[in-house]
Amino acid sequence: MHAALAVHSVVADQAANLAGIARLTKEAASKDAGLVVFSEAALTGFVGNDDPAHDRLLAQPLPGPVTAQLGDLAREAGVWIAVGLYEREQVSGEEHLYDSAILVGPDGRIQLHYRRISPQWHGPSADRQVYRQGTDLPMASTDFGTCAFLVCGDLFDDGILQRLGHLQPDWLLFPFARSYDSEVADAEQWDREERLVYAGQAARAGVGALMVNHLAEPDLGGCFGGALAVAPDGTILGELPPGDEGILLVDLSS
Repeated sequence: MHAALAVHSVVADQAANLAGIARLTKEAASKDAGLVVFSEAALTGFVGNDDPAHDRLLAQPLPGPVTAQLGDLAREAGVWIAVGLYEREQVSGEEHLYDSAILVGPDGRIQLHYRRISPQWHGPSADRQVYRQGTDLPMASTDFGTCAFLVCGDLFDDGILQRLGHLQPDWLLFPFARSYDSEVADAEQWDREERLVYAGQAARAGVGALMVNHLAEPDLGGCFGGALAVAPDGTILGELPPGDEGILLVDLSS
């Protein structure tokens, strides 16, 4: 089976983001991909500001109307779809927000639901009664083997990596959102240094990884996109350079 690591330009309009996801999913299916992986917050955008009144409008219930649309898309294209989004949950009258990722199967149903465990997706002063982290590290059995999610900063948490290493899924699905900063100044530094750091983190767990970075303009988080496919020993199997929309096809049987 082939996977398509898909990068689309994320905008403030969720309907436009869903249209971009649909366009690249259909393109991937036309190239015989059986799995399509998108970035962290690929549906909702990575534009939370730690104000619950603002951020709840970005978030989606799981399951909900948007996941039903993704289910229809997965059934129509006959593929698995992995995508990141902000999640909204109501519990006993309280509203909780999460940075989540889901894997939708070709049957249209959510087969894997993950909530980011590391807390850096929101600021340290965000209301902890609202902004939550997950604790579970679930795994799913699929046509392409067993898989698990980590999201962004999870990859750099030693405890989470150790748990992933114990699970030993065939593939780590890794949506993330990375922008240029003091550690990675530009695409050249990403290519020369930081992409190897990401690959090395996956190798610490001994797990093959499918990594897709968020792509957005500066006023929407400024993430630079790109994608990496990494073997369990840290060898980079393929990559999509930062900066542009596109698809990286990866043979999961190799």
